[in-house]
Amino acid sequence: MRRALTVPAVLVALALVLAACPAATPNGNGRVPGLEARPGGTLVVAVRDLGSFDPADASGRGALIAVANVFESLTRVNPHTLGIEPAAARRWTVSKDGLVWRFRLADRRWHDGRRVTARDFEFAFDRITRRETRSDNAFQLEQVEGFTASKDAGDARTLAGVRVRGRDVLIIRLRRPFNELPWMLSHPAMAPLPRHLYVQRNERLEQRAARRLERKPVGNGPFRVRRFGPDGALLTRFDGYRPEPALLDAIDLKLVSSSDEGWEAFLKGDVDVTDVPPSAVHDGSSLFGDEGFTPFWATLSFALNLERATYRKPLVRRAISLAIDRKAIARDVYGNTRDPATGIIARGVRGFSADACGVCTFDPARARQIIKAAFPARKPSITVDFLSEPGGSTQLVARAIANDLTDVGFRARMKGHSERAYRALLDEDRQDMAMVGWLPDVPTPDGFLSGQLRSEARDNHAHYSDATFDRLLDRARRTRDGAQRLRSYRQAERRVLGRMPLIPILFFRNRAVIADRVHDLFLDGAGLFEGERVWLAA
Repeated sequence: MRRALTVPAVLVALALVLAACPAATPNGNGRVPGLEARPGGTLVVAVRDLGSFDPADASGRGALIAVANVFESLTRVNPHTLGIEPAAARRWTVSKDGLVWRFRLADRRWHDGRRVTARDFEFAFDRITRRETRSDNAFQLEQVEGFTASKDAGDARTLAGVRVRGRDVLIIRLRRPFNELPWMLSHPAMAPLPRHLYVQRNERLEQRAARRLERKPVGNGPFRVRRFGPDGALLTRFDGYRPEPALLDAIDLKLVSSSDEGWEAFLKGDVDVTDVPPSAVHDGSSLFGDEGFTPFWATLSFALNLERATYRKPLVRRAISLAIDRKAIARDVYGNTRDPATGIIARGVRGFSADACGVCTFDPARARQIIKAAFPARKPSITVDFLSEPGGSTQLVARAIANDLTDVGFRARMKGHSERAYRALLDEDRQDMAMVGWLPDVPTPDGFLSGQLRSEARDNHAHYSDATFDRLLDRARRTRDGAQRLRSYRQAERRVLGRMPLIPILFFRNRAVIADRVHDLFLDGAGLFEGERVWLAA
């Protein structure tokens, strides 16, 4: 099986997943009686990363916030219902066999005034999936025909399954039915690019255009990049945005070195939105309400290398799960700002079930009994592999799990790795029990199940192969009815949890504060918000 470490968002860079992430508080949600939405003003948001504004390369919350507001993808996820809605696409249809999707574009303009066309989307999709682009965001298009030839083999310059018909119709042909496609296409990286600017007559001009894309792109969203420098970025309203321009004059993305710096700026009134640092979680909660601690679409798990004899029996894998005290990890390592995981599909994601996992409880006596029966002579050794990160939270998690496994009879030790060494460890299949973080950025159960556990999945680091599980996923993917599709995904989740190749440990929560003057700002489970809906009170 192929295993690559380029993942939808974050696999081994656990520092990004384990860091504090933003969420909405009551101050930023909803309308206040007696107040009317008003135009004007600058929203100031503290971020700890910006990086590139190129959708293909954007990673980290700051860059994704910018890309999500400077560009507009075909679809959008309603942050409240998690339903899918039109965005740059006015409507879409799908063939009876579920393979051909036709998206008719809405009337949208680039920031330079030119019309957005289907060829702009075709160009962007071709570019992001080219092997040479090296985009970790490309895997939203993994089910499109020709993806392997373009992304993996590098033999193709264009994505075979993407074609245009006229100016306004984009046609996407899939390798197999996949009714979660509209959610995948809502990702900020699935934005179009103005082909007329980035297709140039020679390589030198194209390289110059690519550099502009990283720092000052021409987008089709409600805001344009006015300034990007060492202190952050200023996004200003694009008055040509449809159906109607944003209310805000601007969004100021202010770079801070840490959540503590952002918190200090918030207390001084210099920023409107910021993370609550771990040192201030208690105070932030008491001052601004617990509603700021909302689900974040991310999980922390441990993948068991099933090619090792220790883990070949499902009963032993279930015993390992029973041996782990998730509540203690959430309490002692994270001060109860994380939640014990109850399955593979994260809380806040469509298809989540609170009681999916029957052995995600702490029962060391039962675990000890199973281990003793399975290994009556010498107990095997286990190495808890983890990615070392500043601050040491991953090390504390690994230590707690190693202690729990030792307590039920294993000879357990922990081993930290640098990011480069950890990537090599997983790429070469040398891991034992490996810590993995998962953040797909879109609220689809397919990303959590297929991405980590399908037999041929590139990030199936457990080496799990189960034809029945794969069939359940295929059934879910080809099911058009949304409620029935989610039931099929839950059935697939229960199947894999009965065999426990991946041990769920924690679900994540957002935590942030939003100033009283900010209204109609809702941060979703990826930490992003729709700036065109936000307004500021006087």
